[in-house]
Amino acid sequence: MSSSGGISSDDPRRTEGSYNQTMGSAKETIGGLLGVEGMKKEGQQQNAEGKGMEAEGQLADFGGGMKDRAQGALGGIEAGITGDREKQQKYQMQHDDGKTQLRSAQHDIQKQADA
Repeated sequence: MSSSGGISSDDPRRTEGSYNQTMGSAKETIGGLLGVEGMKKEGQQQNAEGKGMEAEGQLADFGGGMKDRAQGALGGIEAGITGDREKQQKYQMQHDDGKTQLRSAQHDIQKQADA
């Protein structure tokens, strides 16, 4: 939730990618323990695909957050100059939602870089 009260949702590829990483890792582990090489390789592939999907979603959220933040800031300036309080509030919400989305993506990207 952003500071303006808006709800920012993650790109669905982030959630799906995370799920595929978890399932792939589980298959890889079980395949390794049971000596089932096919399951182990399938798990490795699913895990790698999940990482790619999650990264795509993070980049989409990062770009979308940057765009909303910039549009909100510029629109807010214009609305402030013209004295349109309603538009100014709308643009402030867009800016804040973009900031929340951007920070969420940055946090996840940094977490992966540190791993």
